[in-house]
Amino acid sequence: MWTHHPRKQNGSRPGGRRPGRTLLLLALTLTFIAGCALLPGSGSGDPFADGTNPADMVTVEVSNEFDGDAVIYALWNGDRHRIGFVAAGEQERFQVRWRSPELGFQVELQGGRHFATSPTLMSRRGSIHVRIPSELP
Repeated sequence: MWTHHPRKQNGSRPGGRRPGRTLLLLALTLTFIAGCALLPGSGSGDPFADGTNPADMVTVEVSNEFDGDAVIYALWNGDRHRIGFVAAGEQERFQVRWRSPELGFQVELQGGRHFATSPTLMSRRGSIHVRIPSELP
């Protein structure tokens, strides 16, 4: 059986609701939620979520030819910043925020051995390859 719902003069349904207004409110709510997900620190997995400009990044490629795993640290003006982990026999690529023109590295090997490189000049958007040889002195 078909029932008729009378409309008021202003075009709304009984109870004061307008279907168009409800859809607009729903669309605005979803847009707000999606926008919040893009905010820095929202857990998006985006490496630049902290507001770091991609132009201020340095690419560090690490080849670990050593027989054990390694943890790599960047040394900027004497400050040590952990870059990441590279398994034995593997290669990894990391993006690191540029902090100063001089960049060095410290490598901690499985078993407690560690060594550091001499600082080298590094520019923004630069890239560098760090090779951990299979035999160390």
